Amino acid sequence: MTDSNFYIETPRLYISHYQPSNDAHCDFKVVLYNQPELIKGQHRNASAFPDRTSARAFILETQDEQARSGYGRFLVSLKPSSVNPNKLFSEIQSECEMVGQVSLKFAQGPYAYTAPDVGYGFLSKYWGNGYATEASAALLKYFEEEKGVKEVFGFCNANNEGSMGVLRRLGFQQRGVMDLKPYGVHGMVWVKPGMSEDLSVYGLTG
Repeated sequence: MTDSNFYIETPRLYISHYQPSNDAHCDFKVVLYNQPELIKGQHRNASAFPDRTSARAFILETQDEQARSGYGRFLVSLKPSSVNPNKLFSEIQSECEMVGQVSLKFAQGPYAYTAPDVGYGFLSKYWGNGYATEASAALLKYFEEEKGVKEVFGFCNANNEGSMGVLRRLGFQQRGVMDLKPYGVHGMVWVKPGMSEDLSVYGLTG
């Protein structure tokens, strides 16, 4: 089970765990994943989470592994203008506006890579505020400082200027379009500085 009081703080945001017992978290995941832009970006014909039940089941299914390894999807919320220092974070977060999610996770299956990839998705009404960059940078910093993770991929559609802009601002380097076998698509590959020029050492051979 993930810690409901875990959080990463940025100047404007909180990054925390989804809680399956929290209906608001489940409902937010449904709203986020039902955005037409996100469905198109994930090469789907329909949302991965059509309702609260499916969202809750996914959070339940993945939380033990996330608690063990640290990798997974994280909820992003706007920080309130003032915070009661006597409250637990779980109480504070319940009063915050949820705006998106960031992730750091490994691809699955026989073609899985040995380096994780960073991901982000936000409600469209919050696009253009720099939240994806701010949250992703904080998550990457946390994983590097706490877990020593320095090699990270970033994948996106070759025509997704918004996503590519985030990766540029994070300092990632573009390596061209490749066959992303674990995801069943061709996509633009980005890497953190310092990673090998030969991406096959990470299992990426597309």
